Amino acid sequence: MKTLIIGGTGITDLDVLENQKSETVRSPYGGAVIFTGTYLGLETGFLMRHGQYHENLAPQVSYQANIWAARELGFTRILGTSAVASLRSDIKVGDLVLLDQLVDLTHGRGSSFFSGSVKMTEPFCSQMRTIILATAIQEHIFMHPTATYVCFNGPRYETAAEIRLFQNWGMDVIGMTNATEATLCREAGLCYSTIALVTNMGAGLSQEGPDLLRHRQVTQENLPKLKQLTFASLQALTQQELCFCCS
Repeated sequence: MKTLIIGGTGITDLDVLENQKSETVRSPYGGAVIFTGTYLGLETGFLMRHGQYHENLAPQVSYQANIWAARELGFTRILGTSAVASLRSDIKVGDLVLLDQLVDLTHGRGSSFFSGSVKMTEPFCSQMRTIILATAIQEHIFMHPTATYVCFNGPRYETAAEIRLFQNWGMDVIGMTNATEATLCREAGLCYSTIALVTNMGAGLSQEGPDLLRHRQVTQENLPKLKQLTFASLQALTQQELCFCCS
């Protein structure tokens, strides 16, 4: 089973990949570029969610093309990284979070390969989550073991009133990408999990509102532990067996 890393936050360099090559995969949904290679002898790959130059905002990302390409190249697991805003005072800026549930509020983007139904009771692969959490403990990296993620459409940020509404719903963190990826991976029979980095508090929850420069600063400050956990998890995931995601 091969694992593809989707980089959305921080992990945008490919220095760790040996025997690296760029592969462009064409699909009915457009093209996607995946960098393939090996990491410590493991076949793996890397895809930049927002494009090589971060040219696509969340609603513009070709999620269908990305997931199609992953399956076409024989990947069976996808490990995503992403930025989120926290809706809880105990989930702080700089913390890592392992998502386990989601609410999808997106619209107007390609979020399905077909018109049928798939089970999404557990939107993130439970086997992957177990392995990633165990890896975090082994690597002595603090991580919130669960979080309910609300996927906002964007590209605008949320209002303070929307954040209060999501808090009343019981949401823990908010972002703009992971729900679409989770749905498409389930349709494609791929295991999917996400390591999220909290880069800011939700609108109205701190004196600092969402700010791109601050987002980048927090990302750079926490990049070492994010990379450490991501690549340690990549090795640990070789222990994973086929699960219900692939059925």
